[in-house]
Amino acid sequence: MADAVISTVPIPLVSGLIPDLPQDWKDKYAAIRNIGVVCLLFKLRKSVTPHFWVNIVSDNIDIPGIIEFSNLRPVGNSIVYVPYYMPVSQPKWKWTDRRHRCSD
Repeated sequence: MADAVISTVPIPLVSGLIPDLPQDWKDKYAAIRNIGVVCLLFKLRKSVTPHFWVNIVSDNIDIPGIIEFSNLRPVGNSIVYVPYYMPVSQPKWKWTDRRHRCSD
């Protein structure tokens, strides 16, 4: 038994994971509008930054920042992911996935 729980699962899944959750809490979770995220993942030969997280604050750039996971935990190559948050009603949400490999 726990006094408190911090959940990092997507909000729409919370109610289904806790069958005994009181109905008023289920209603509160159901009222929250969820936002989607698309993440670009890069495996690079060189590091982009010495930092784990770099915020980007610009009206011309839609991403909130870049995360260089390999600066938190060394994994060989430089692993960088770029989140792009948007409502699932945004037209870009329907774009197909494409996998590209860049060469020199």
